Amino acid sequence: MAYQVFISYSSQDKEVADKICSALEAEEIECWIAPRDITPGKEWGQEIVEAIRGSKIMVLLFSFASNESQQVLREVERAVNKNVIIIPFRIEDVEPTKSLEYFLYSTHWLDAFDSELESSIERLKQTIEHLLTEYNKKKSSEKCPTCEAANELDNRFCKDCGTELETKKSKGDILKEVEESVLSEQQDYKQRLYRVSRRLSRTVQSKTKELYQSLQEFYQTADDKQKIIAVASAVIVLLLISVASLNLGQDTAQEELQAEEEQQEEKQQQYEKAEDYYQQEDYQTAIEFYKQAAQENHVRAKKRLGDMYHRGLGIARDDKKAVEWYQQAAAEEDKEAQYMIGLMYMGGRGVEGSEQQAKEWYLQAAEQDHKDAQVALGAIYKYGLGIEEDITTAEKWYQKAAQQGSQTAKEQLEELASGE
Repeated sequence: MAYQVFISYSSQDKEVADKICSALEAEEIECWIAPRDITPGKEWGQEIVEAIRGSKIMVLLFSFASNESQQVLREVERAVNKNVIIIPFRIEDVEPTKSLEYFLYSTHWLDAFDSELESSIERLKQTIEHLLTEYNKKKSSEKCPTCEAANELDNRFCKDCGTELETKKSKGDILKEVEESVLSEQQDYKQRLYRVSRRLSRTVQSKTKELYQSLQEFYQTADDKQKIIAVASAVIVLLLISVASLNLGQDTAQEELQAEEEQQEEKQQQYEKAEDYYQQEDYQTAIEFYKQAAQENHVRAKKRLGDMYHRGLGIARDDKKAVEWYQQAAAEEDKEAQYMIGLMYMGGRGVEGSEQQAKEWYLQAAEQDHKDAQVALGAIYKYGLGIEEDITTAEKWYQKAAQQGSQTAKEQLEELASGE
């Protein structure tokens, strides 16, 4: 049976581990936890390896005890090997050993030792729910190249038109994408909080300097008693400023984060409405919502608008406008848009044809593992389009595309190997 969450912990922390398990399962998030889920009569190690392989997320209950546990270390190693998302839930203020640090160096930590355990578990639960939601969206977001219908990862043929589908992303690939997109939000919050704190710190420094200058002027005419009163008052004022700044910093960062989340949610809703109308072939209405989302800087909406203008769906075909939208999306590192700009330059559609410009745009997309761009680069180097012919480099890009399941790349490699 596949579980959603594997809970890794030291036996000394079992009470907390059970609380986490109960909280998650209360929200119907399936958990695997030892010794409860060990099948009687089966080998302990094998059961753990299989449970980790079948899970999407590992909650690592991190403490002094688990930091020294060889069993926990082995479980973390297995999770990393299987691309399972790891969330270290730190209940004690301890730094990881060198061995654990090796596996967790780029992982986003959730600290629970500096706040109430219940509120920390709630944050953990919300993070996991967000991760699983995004995973489920991506899992079914693969589109058929013929009819663009969404298909599950395991589908070999399109459920709508029957087109044979090329190799899809693995479960590990999707989990990696989800981890990078979702957990980076926590890091973004910390960075915003840091920026706000820096601004307030500069304000405090400025006010402190003004107060110091005023004290210097006052000292020149004050008697001893007045000087003592002035110093005491200054200390109290500085303490109040510092406390107020810290509280304001937290509040401001929370407000900024909430406003940003609301904005993100709104533009995502606009994009999803556009996608619904697109699937219904109501292209004119879809364009309206794509534009609303694009105005809020939704990258995929910008790329979609490029497609609409390029294909003339719901609007007069205009390759020049298509390129403009593709360029906006490409500026945000959207590899699909980068690839499309390469196509436009190669065919001279909406822009002056340029094999060199096409190569540059294909390269940007290929470096982000866009397999069609990798195939295109292979062809450019194979036939010397705008550059000198380079079979070695052509083979390199065909190999990369073939590893992602491109049948065209495999055929080109066979042709190169045969010397035709």
